Order: sequence, then structure tokens, then C-alpha cells
Amino acid sequence: MLLEVRREAYGEDIGQFSWITADELRNFLRHLELNATSHVLDVACGSGGPALFVARTAGCYVTGIDINESGIKTGNRAAVKEGLYDRVDFRQADVSGRLPF
Repeated sequence: MLLEVRREAYGEDIGQFSWITADELRNFLRHLELNATSHVLDVACGSGGPALFVARTAGCYVTGIDINESGIKTGNRAAVKEGLYDRVDFRQADVSGRLPF
């Protein structure tokens, strides 16, 4: 049931938690003109669905940070499963303080 609701709401479900659609994100990425040497920082990445989508679509590097340890573990497992572990890195961080960079 949840998958059906997500498909109806988003069309293409990329794990997003905002109301941006996959097509809107693709259009946004075109404007950014990302390439294989670009590096994107995804703040409050959750479990990483959109970050993985960005890496797959643009071919760039992505670092996702979030305070939720479970989301970070889920994102890193997904990166390995999708063969994107060399392009995507998820790290636990509290953005109310200094970032770990």
C-alpha cells in the first residue's frame, strides 16, 4: 500500500521525502551542469535515495550527511548494493555544529 501511495504521489519513487519529482530533480541537475568531477553535499540526506539518484544521473560524487544513524547505515548499504560506493558516502553529522570536512 505504501509503495502505491508513493508511486501515485511522486510518479517515479527515488526515495524522496520532499515533494520534488524525479523529473524536477533531473531538470535541476541539468542547470547545475554537474560532471564526473563534481561533488555534491546533501544535507539532511535521510536514507540517501535522492543522493544516490543524483550520483547515478549526473555521474558525480555525493556526500550525504544526516543526524540519524539508521538513515546513514541504510544509505551506505544502498550505495554498496547499487555499486555506487565509490561515488557516494554517507556520514552521520549534526549540522548545528561544525561539519566534518
